[in-house]
Amino acid sequence: MDLPWLPLRQPSAYHYGLDSLALLAFIAQQPDVPQSWCDLGAGCGILASACARFWPDSSGLALERQPEFLTSLQHNLPAGVEIVIGDVRDYAYGKRDLFVCNPPYFPPNRKKSSPTRMRDTCRQTWFGGLNHFWQAVQAHLNPGGSFYGIGPPPLVWPFLAPMEGFYEAKPIASFVDQTPSLICFRLGQMPLGLDQTPLILFDTPGCLSKLGKRFFEPVTKLIPGFASFSSLALQ
Repeated sequence: MDLPWLPLRQPSAYHYGLDSLALLAFIAQQPDVPQSWCDLGAGCGILASACARFWPDSSGLALERQPEFLTSLQHNLPAGVEIVIGDVRDYAYGKRDLFVCNPPYFPPNRKKSSPTRMRDTCRQTWFGGLNHFWQAVQAHLNPGGSFYGIGPPPLVWPFLAPMEGFYEAKPIASFVDQTPSLICFRLGQMPLGLDQTPLILFDTPGCLSKLGKRFFEPVTKLIPGFASFSSLALQ
């Protein structure tokens, strides 16, 4: 399958970041081989593009609320991936083996709004966040399926706490002297007991650590030009 990779077409008002690529790398190292999947809040389609490449024989759906992303999704995704402009909270598109999301992280804050509504909708939970996404789709997750996500620790740990024994998580920090700023996680019926020692991505600014290179190896293989992202620390 010949998929378009970097540079993906993206609206000028909002681009995906290294957090999306971290989640992509985390998914790539898991054993899931779903027959059907859905990217919740797909944006320009960076995660959906990867899922289509990981599992070319699967049935995929990219669900995005903002119609401003439609042109990008149509350009970036193969014809076999269904694109729906709709609200994740109203999910009604059938059962799936796997859901993935990079949800808005921050509560609504009009005092710290960005210059564009699109960016605010992507970053702030005006239309739901991680808890709302999970509540909307948990009944649609097939037995043995997985729900993948990413977010800052204050968002992810309280979300996962009631589901002890049914998740695995990987804290990620940019540098060795920093606390983890993001957590990749997998929620499902068969967690693998992943080592939750924080992954340090960079030895120095612009220089991935040995473990960071290993972690991003699936991304490096999928995305020509990934090295251009290596100078970006997680925010």
